[in-house]
Amino acid sequence: MKRGTMLYLISVCLISVCLLSGCGALRYFDGSSDAEIKKFSMSKKELQKEVENLQSGHEALRKVVSQQQSRIETFEEKDRANLKAISEEQTRIESLEKEKNDILEENRQLKAAAAEKEVVRVEQLTQEKTQAAAVKELRIKVLAGNGGLPAARKMSKKLQDLGYKVERLDRASATHYKSDTVFYAKDSEKGARELADRLGSETVVKPLTWPSMFDIIAVTK
Repeated sequence: MKRGTMLYLISVCLISVCLLSGCGALRYFDGSSDAEIKKFSMSKKELQKEVENLQSGHEALRKVVSQQQSRIETFEEKDRANLKAISEEQTRIESLEKEKNDILEENRQLKAAAAEKEVVRVEQLTQEKTQAAAVKELRIKVLAGNGGLPAARKMSKKLQDLGYKVERLDRASATHYKSDTVFYAKDSEKGARELADRLGSETVVKPLTWPSMFDIIAVTK
């Protein structure tokens, strides 16, 4: 058999074998083998799985971020509530502080007023004691004028009620008095005028023009 015929037969056999067995050279035009295609297919599956894992992780991370965001909002809301409570407490403290200061100021004013009243009361007591001492020192006689002894007794009673000591009651030598008249001896004018003021605004005050043992002589009208 000729050599050319032999090569032809061999080629035909190889082609037949490749067609029957699925030869890679005929199936894959890019030159990839079955093993490489299989490896590539596995890589695609692994990559797809990795993508799925990443997507699952991303979803889990998104949930965590959402939860954290919710917690942050809760904390912020609590912070706002705490700030509001602090502000209200501060306002209450300021109100109490103002109330305390007002009470302290009111107490200070009350103490000042009480001290002032005490000073006035002491001055009044001192004046009253001085007046009482002066009244006790005055020697007074009451004379019945136009009204007679009943009017003289009435004036004597009034003077005694005012704290004066009447030593004698008698009749006046004249009865021409139009109003109650208080006569005073030397150095007794002040006491006489105070006595006349207490008897009434219409009481007349005059100095004694005759010698007398009494400091004041009151004559009824």
